[in-house]
Order: sequence, then structure tokens, then C-alpha cells
Amino acid sequence: MPSCVTQAVVAALALCTAADALAQLTPRFVYNGVDRPIPFDVEAPQSNTDELTVRLFDALGAEPIDEASVIEGGVDMIGLFPRLRDAEAARTLWAQLYAGEQAIGAPIVLQPMLTQDRAVRSLPNGTVLFESDVREQRRQASGDNTPDPAPVLSGYIAWEDALVVLETSEGPITIRLRPDQAPSTTRHFRDLVEGGFYRDIIFHRVVNELSNGERFVVQVGDPTGTGRGGPGSTVDLEPSKLEHDYGVVSMARSGALDSGGSQFFICLGREGTKSLDGAYTAFGEVIDGRDALEAIALTPVGRGERPLAPPVLKSARTVPAPPRDGTPPARISAPPKDRIER
Repeated sequence: MPSCVTQAVVAALALCTAADALAQLTPRFVYNGVDRPIPFDVEAPQSNTDELTVRLFDALGAEPIDEASVIEGGVDMIGLFPRLRDAEAARTLWAQLYAGEQAIGAPIVLQPMLTQDRAVRSLPNGTVLFESDVREQRRQASGDNTPDPAPVLSGYIAWEDALVVLETSEGPITIRLRPDQAPSTTRHFRDLVEGGFYRDIIFHRVVNELSNGERFVVQVGDPTGTGRGGPGSTVDLEPSKLEHDYGVVSMARSGALDSGGSQFFICLGREGTKSLDGAYTAFGEVIDGRDALEAIALTPVGRGERPLAPPVLKSARTVPAPPRDGTPPARISAPPKDRIER
């Protein structure tokens, strides 16, 4: 079992791994169009005598928001949960298989395919305006109280939830992805991880402390190590509501709004990074590996925020997320200020 996770997560992953050999909730298709079945296969644990259920969770809640009994074989997720048809209420949910009160296997992410709110322009203060912001400004200027049209729901993407493990020269760092806040960025990042993109790449930028004394970020993801490279593709800026704070993972970009590629940064504090809210897409949270993150952050740097002996992201991989049987793994907390080296 990887050493990159806390004891609680280790236990959960062990349970998930053992249970996967016995039972599984599996989507038949990744993409499922609107007003069509969302077919899943249910495989029960061996010698199971408990009732099988599927429970729906939102991103952070400890208690399920819905539950339905199932039997082994094929099921239609949208038939089990009619709420999935409601475009106005559609949001990313996690479907978890239960045998009695035991959560079985990794949860499945149900991500709605909704009309995307696109970035329009960046203001001088760094704030980014999205299409919804422009419409709201026009309504206020004209006194028109007509609400935005309901989003277009095209269906659901279904995929097994996973943690991302960064193997660095300073130790492992484990990330929980947040598709509820940044669905496109999350899938883009996961594709890069599972495609083997992140191998032997240096942390080319380390800003442990800004001129005002606040902590900032460490940045990685450019195979050239120059800060100008990427994967040859981009992902649009998304209006994530996940605040930049210690341990939050966010997509780097150039001055162009929709220029996120493969470079990402991990935040080292709230005060130094709060100006990034809404201007960069926060898409994940570090749930274990604070010692490794701190070791990277404290690397001596030279000109241009470049480490003198850059730490290395040796590899990245996904592992099944722990079963949802309560609140998901929490983000790491910042070390006490008196223990942070300067």
C-alpha cells in the first residue's frame, strides 16, 4: 500500500482494494446522453446476504442525499435517481455501492455535461469576468430582472473516482480531485497523469515567501523546465469556487485566459494566494504529504524564483479513491507559523 496517504486513507484504500476483488459498481459507458439510460453493472460481494444499495453523495457531505436499493446485475442510474433529470439542480455527485452499512469499492463520479460558463476578459486588477458576470452587469444596468436561462444538460459523464499520487524527490504528495468545482480541468489533469505525462519534471518555480512576507506557491508541470512548456493542448479557465489556500492545487496559465496546459501550482497559504481566486482554476486539494510539500517550498532559490537544486516530480499516478462512507479525506492543514522556516 502506498506510503503517501494517512493511516485513515490507507485503511480506506485497503478496504477498497479488497472489496474491488469481491464487488463493483461499474458504469458501462463514460458518456451518457440526456433522456437516455445511464447503465451500470452491480456485482455483489461473495456470499453477501446484506441488502445492496447505491447512495448518492455531494462533494463534501457526510450523509447521502439519496439512496436506492439495487440487485446484482444491470441497473439504470437515472431510473434509480430521477433527480438526475433536473438540469437546474444538476451538480457533480458521487455514487457509492453499499452492502448493508459497508461501503464497497471506489465511488463513481456522476458529472453533468452542462453549458460551460466561459471566461470573457480579465480586468486590470486581475479579476476575470465570465459570461454570467457580463449578463449580470447588463441586467443591473438596464433594470432587467429576467433570470439567466436554465443550463443545457446534455447528459452525464461517469467515471471511477481516483486520488492522484505525486512521487517527488522530497516524498509523496496525495491529491484529491474536485470535479464538482472544475470538471474540465480535473479530467484534463487526470488524462495527463494517466497518460504518463508527469515524469522527471522539475519544480521550476518556488515562491515560499512574497515581498510582504506571505507564503505563495510551488509550481511544476513543464517538461522543459523553463516555465514555457506544456502538453501541446489547453483547457479553458473555469469559474471554480474553491478558494486558494494552503494545499489547494490550481492550474497555471499565461496571460491568455484559456491557456491552462500541464503546469500546476500548490498553494502555501491563504493570504498570499487569495488574489488568485476566480482568476485561476483551483481543481484539487492535497490530503497527505505536508512534509514533502514543505521540503519543496523551503528549497533555496536563485534568480527568477528558480530553485538552485530543483526538486523533481518523478512520476504521477492515480489510485482508487476510498469509499464514501462519510466525509471525504480532508485537506492538509498549514504548519504552525513558528515552525515554518524562512
